[in-house]
Amino acid sequence: MGSGGRSSSQLDPMQQLPQQQQHEQQQPTDLLRLPPFQPFLQPDFNAAEFTSHVLASSRTSAQQQAEELRAGVRQLEAALSSHVLSHHQELMQHTRRLADTEHSLQDVVLSVSSLQASVKRIRAEIEGPYQQARVKTHQLSNMHAAAELLRHLTQRLQLVQKLRQQLATEPALLDLAKAAKLLTDVNSISKEADLAGLAAAEADDAFLQAAAAQIQDQAQAFLIDGMESLSQAKVGSALQVFFNLEQLHQAVEAVLGQHLHELERCFKQSLDSRHLSMSSGVAAGASAGGAGPGGARGLVLPAPGAAGSWQVGARGQNSRHMTFLYVHAEVLWLLGVSCCVVEDV
Repeated sequence: MGSGGRSSSQLDPMQQLPQQQQHEQQQPTDLLRLPPFQPFLQPDFNAAEFTSHVLASSRTSAQQQAEELRAGVRQLEAALSSHVLSHHQELMQHTRRLADTEHSLQDVVLSVSSLQASVKRIRAEIEGPYQQARVKTHQLSNMHAAAELLRHLTQRLQLVQKLRQQLATEPALLDLAKAAKLLTDVNSISKEADLAGLAAAEADDAFLQAAAAQIQDQAQAFLIDGMESLSQAKVGSALQVFFNLEQLHQAVEAVLGQHLHELERCFKQSLDSRHLSMSSGVAAGASAGGAGPGGARGLVLPAPGAAGSWQVGARGQNSRHMTFLYVHAEVLWLLGVSCCVVEDV
């Protein structure tokens, strides 16, 4: 250690005493800078090593060394006492400030403790009602969902019951449009609310499927009968049923497609020379592959001398086709008028 390398002359009381007397009135900080006191300021000071080194290197006895150390202690105590006395007023002021600070700190601690207690109390007072409100809100939400589901289920059961009663009446008294409207309302309720898994709702599924097929078949039969008899009342009633089923567009498209197909077939027959020859019963002249007058190919002309009969047959065929065209045009006109009436209702 650095303290062990010092000479014993530095700790000799005969040499150090005049210096100690000279510095008795010095400040403690000044005394600590003196060589005899510096070894004690080392951060790694070891009393055993210091004592062993002093005894081994000094020419004085251990008693003299101890007396020298006691003299140094007395000198430090005197300097410290002098320093305290000279700064007594300042120390007292710091002591009072420290006491005031301690009291203020105690007040702050009490305030903080009181604040924490208030926060805990407020939290306890708020948390209870909050948890209750949260639970009741969740309960209310579930009750509302259940009430909505029961409302939809009740409406569906009532509509199904009315549909059963409607379909159970005699065919002459059956209001097919009303039955179609009831069926559509039932389907709308099933779309608005998820009724899957409810036995009361699933029990009516088979009946609803059969009712839908029955209503569609009867409406299709009424539509065909009305168009064949050119009855606007029957056609309008049938279209009203399809409108209530939300299938008006599909039904009209199907009827238009059927009649357009018939008209196309009629026009093709009216322009086919072979069909004219066969329908008039006149023997064919030029073959279908030959060239007739004007160089036209594919025409079947009557045999020489049979042109008059062929013309009569052609006029009769054209007359029948025009009648067929008129009938279909009238049917389509009736369909269009009935659609306009149904959409305006």
